[in-house]
Amino acid sequence: MGKTHQVYLNTVSSVIFQVVSVIGNFIIPKLILEAYGSATNGLISSITQSLSFYTIADMGVGAVVLASLYKPLGTGDSRQVNKILRAGQKFFNIITAGLALYVSILAWIYTRQFQEFGVIYITTLFFSMVLPIILDFLGGRINLILLQADQKMYIAMSVNILIYIINIIVSIVLLNKGISILSYKWISTLILICYPIALKIYTRKHYYLEYISYDEDPLKQKWNGLSHHIASVVFGNTDTMVLTWGSTLENVSVYAIYSGVIRNVSYLLSAIAYSIQPYFGALYANSQTQRLRETFRVFEIYIHIGITILYGCTSILIVPFVNVYTRNIHDFDYSAPIFAFLLSIAYMVYCYRNIYHMVVLAAGHFKETQRSLWTETIMNITLSVLLVGKLGLSGVAIGTLVAMIYQAVYMSSYSAKHILERSYITFWGHIGIDAICVWGTFMICSNFKMYSVSYGGWFVLAVKTLSVCCMVTILVNTIFFGKILLKSCPILHLRK
Repeated sequence: MGKTHQVYLNTVSSVIFQVVSVIGNFIIPKLILEAYGSATNGLISSITQSLSFYTIADMGVGAVVLASLYKPLGTGDSRQVNKILRAGQKFFNIITAGLALYVSILAWIYTRQFQEFGVIYITTLFFSMVLPIILDFLGGRINLILLQADQKMYIAMSVNILIYIINIIVSIVLLNKGISILSYKWISTLILICYPIALKIYTRKHYYLEYISYDEDPLKQKWNGLSHHIASVVFGNTDTMVLTWGSTLENVSVYAIYSGVIRNVSYLLSAIAYSIQPYFGALYANSQTQRLRETFRVFEIYIHIGITILYGCTSILIVPFVNVYTRNIHDFDYSAPIFAFLLSIAYMVYCYRNIYHMVVLAAGHFKETQRSLWTETIMNITLSVLLVGKLGLSGVAIGTLVAMIYQAVYMSSYSAKHILERSYITFWGHIGIDAICVWGTFMICSNFKMYSVSYGGWFVLAVKTLSVCCMVTILVNTIFFGKILLKSCPILHLRK
């Protein structure tokens, strides 16, 4: 199978998985919210965000392992591949050993903070939610990285899609029957742990994996990669943690609803961007800078168009959607238009940043860029803590937006100078064009109204808004990038 075919399979499977994940993330939290109320939904959302610190070794050391595998896989050096995999799994095992302590401390803190739920309830909930993550680190994660580096991510995604669909169906049945939240979480856990088991079985069958000792560490940048991801995880969870300790669980629930929608849009776009990362990584590892620059240029235009369309629509449609989504919830007001707009723009900038961050990861420039990630994180924490008291939800959204603007500018400048070897002005040109598109969409759609607070009414509004946004964005981009779009249309052409 050619590399072009693999890239398309990886992209399509990643998009399908994100669509399935988005559907699940819309359906399941709503059922939990309606069945157990805002406080329980806020507690589960807070625990979920807290447990995401478990992933500090994933895209940290995982990204280093991924970048290290491109060259030996390309040259067929199975011995070096096994050294890298062993070093990566060894590091995962060390970190997993410390996870029990982290969960125990975290569970103790939550039992003290939210005593109304009870010690047994919170502790059981914690461990039901963390078990799939532990098993993933002990076996599934290193096998996922191997498939990703070998540009066979579509295999892992296919398995994950099947498991997620099963989990969604089972969740709908169980939650509609009124099962307890603890029983539901444990049944869901049993389904989700099938994923790392399936990956381990596949890689053992299709790859020559053996135990190889090594003297020189094949993952010299693992601590830099870990630092990268610790900063990213802290950044990603700052808003929820600040609201948990500085506001109310009801506000955490509001944040969870809005960020759930907005983040799912970013996950869909990130799936497209990061599915092509191994291809760019292979080009960089083989010193094919010219081809990398040309291919990235076309990819950059298309992904900017996608981001502008999706987030232009999201910023307009998010509040009407949440009004429909929570129309049967009466214990708290979920309408927050200013917060919704700020968070939508923040994650739009985040997706722009990911385009260039992906190139940095593909090139393995972890040490060189780690300081900028910590600057972004400290900036977000400081602003969110200072503003949450006076502005509430909008305060944490402003902190996120400012920090993301800084990181997007830094990553685009760094990748242009040190990896792509081109002018950084290109980024600002895209931002100007995207701003014109969003402004034009807002001007045209400002008088659109939802004829009823229902999914049907929202769907009509969404179709009208999406149609306008697509026309405006494609028209403006055709004016500026007509030749490139015509040459590469209808799909991004990647050379084998």
